[in-house]
Amino acid sequence: MRVRRCLLVFVVLFYGCFAEHMNEQQLEEIESTRGKLPDILFISIDTMRADLWHFFRDNSLMPRLQDISNMSVNFLNVYAATGFTLPTHMSMFTGLSFYVHGVIYAERGPALLQNIPTIAQILKTHGYRTFGFYHNYFLRPRYGFAKGFDFYMDIGRGLTFAQRINDSISYLLSERSRLGYGDSPLFIFAHYMDLHSDFDKDMVGVENFLPYYSYFPYRKDIKVDRSEFCWKELCASRWLLEVVKKGIKLPKSTVVKMKRLYEAQAVYLDERLGDLFGYLNAEGLLDDMFVIITADHGEEFGEHGSFLHNRPYVENIHVPLLIKFPKNRWAGKVIEIPVGHEDILPTILDYLNITYDFPLKLDGESLIPWIESITPKRDVAILGHKKENLNFRSMIVYPYHLIIKDDGLVELFDLSSDRMEQNNLASDKSFKDLLDNLKKRLDLEISVKLEKRKKLLAVTEPQFLDELDRMEKRAIEALGYK
Repeated sequence: MRVRRCLLVFVVLFYGCFAEHMNEQQLEEIESTRGKLPDILFISIDTMRADLWHFFRDNSLMPRLQDISNMSVNFLNVYAATGFTLPTHMSMFTGLSFYVHGVIYAERGPALLQNIPTIAQILKTHGYRTFGFYHNYFLRPRYGFAKGFDFYMDIGRGLTFAQRINDSISYLLSERSRLGYGDSPLFIFAHYMDLHSDFDKDMVGVENFLPYYSYFPYRKDIKVDRSEFCWKELCASRWLLEVVKKGIKLPKSTVVKMKRLYEAQAVYLDERLGDLFGYLNAEGLLDDMFVIITADHGEEFGEHGSFLHNRPYVENIHVPLLIKFPKNRWAGKVIEIPVGHEDILPTILDYLNITYDFPLKLDGESLIPWIESITPKRDVAILGHKKENLNFRSMIVYPYHLIIKDDGLVELFDLSSDRMEQNNLASDKSFKDLLDNLKKRLDLEISVKLEKRKKLLAVTEPQFLDELDRMEKRAIEALGYK
């Protein structure tokens, strides 16, 4: 990592273009944060499509998130590898491609190798106390996510989660001195599950047939009927999973209603995020805090003929990323380079001036040079796959998105002019050379990643996961997983 210490002369030059907005005292306050270890809040929002964000819609569905965006650096072209919580989060935690960290399969696949460090482990070696709050079966310790955490808690099942996550965070921060953490910087990972498709009564003990649940005031204008979202005894996510498995074609009115329900819950989540950041601001904690907000994947609403989140189309893999630096440094800046989840860890470490002896070179890289506009363009390949199916491959070399399905069908999209991927260019002869080059690059990128994985396996024995038990399988099926 680069050492990021600057002389006052450089500070004046670097911030010269912002002189009309910042006085000398503000500049000194920002520069004083260098070399310090701020509290870090890393928020992951499950199932948040990028088009919930105000940058991609005419109306602001989430105004509190927009307020946070105004304090943050906003990355507009961020792509997950797949529509699956497990591998995408492990890339966030390790800075590695799914091909390298290898945590891809819900059962019987390998857990995270012992010689791969996580963000919590690294920060803990530099004095951080580390805490995680989540509810998703694919973030459990069995996969390696708890490595490096002092406290890693599943908040339990439910139809909403945000308030419980907020309560956990506010309790920790308000009681940090009494709990013995007053002199240590905190790293807090918080996973908000509210946008995910929902449990039915069988799993939560209260009646719910909605595939995307929200409290009535948030959906009072949406007329819903149990018959629309149930098939025999299957309701909510179980019903939606049956729709996907059987390839059932839903009426357009039902699909529109589902998306409105999803957006209604986004409004609820936005209010709870507003509550959390209001609390942080009132307590005088927000200004110096380092905040990362992203999503693990999006959600499909029939754009390519399916639902839930399985395939690497843009509705499923285009996600938001906001980074609020201490003292709101670079506030409001918008970055359009392509970014992957594996870039988050090296960006955090770079800003904190933390170096670490990794067993191999990370796949991600710090985004600070692009924030500082030192490097105007970025040539990076963001690899992807269908959930638990590496034969269904994809690669984004912006603006092009190559998809090679497991049946051999090839698709090519230009994201700069076709953001929702409706125009397949693969059969267009004018794109033949480009397509051939992208295929070759995909093969090369995969071979490089697999060679890195091979080197890790040469010195570490993998630990293979047990099969999920009957109750675990019922629980993940109730969330829409096969």
